[in-house]
Amino acid sequence: MNVLYFGRKNDFYSISLYNYLKEFNYRCNVIWSDGKDNIFKKDIKNYDYIICFRSHYILKKKHINKARIACINFHPGTPKYRGIGCANLAIIKKEKIYGTTAHLIDEKIDHGNILDIKYFKLKPLINLEEMLKITHKMMYLQAKKLLKGIIKNKYNINKLIKKNKNKKWSKNIMTRKKLENLYYIKLPITKNKLKDLLRGLEYKDFKPYFKKENKKYFISSN
Repeated sequence: MNVLYFGRKNDFYSISLYNYLKEFNYRCNVIWSDGKDNIFKKDIKNYDYIICFRSHYILKKKHINKARIACINFHPGTPKYRGIGCANLAIIKKEKIYGTTAHLIDEKIDHGNILDIKYFKLKPLINLEEMLKITHKMMYLQAKKLLKGIIKNKYNINKLIKKNKNKKWSKNIMTRKKLENLYYIKLPITKNKLKDLLRGLEYKDFKPYFKKENKKYFISSN
């Protein structure tokens, strides 16, 4: 059994999942993504499983086809939210529940057969940092449980597909351009609306902004 693992460089849960996979004593190769390039362009050999966890890379058909058994992604959002910026949107839209989705990878973004969905309740005033901490931990625990089951018995994949056959992805997909547009605050705006946007957009160095005389002015809750 051999596995190719795509993880995010310097990410705690990506590293933890890689170490977990190595415990199975299978040959596990790893490719770390650092966010500098979103499209994976290198050639790879055949593997039994290709696993993607918080990886920035988008795999092409030629890469997906290198998985003999399955090519699996763990998505930090429910099927309602495809693409990037899922947590941002969920907060801004004041969702009451959120979650993570395990699915087979096909040629479209967040589109393949769903294997598993985990949900959690959202506090009314949760901010993006809190939400991402919960999301990434849940996705890690989901990945451990699911991968243990399918590596032990590959036929569990078909069982999971059948179990979730009625779960469908949204037709809408969030792109990087759409996410960037969310960060541009158009004035005037009410105080309450601005608070909602800050909860859903402010994270580390990412802050919403407004423009005045073609200059950007960044907004912070601090």
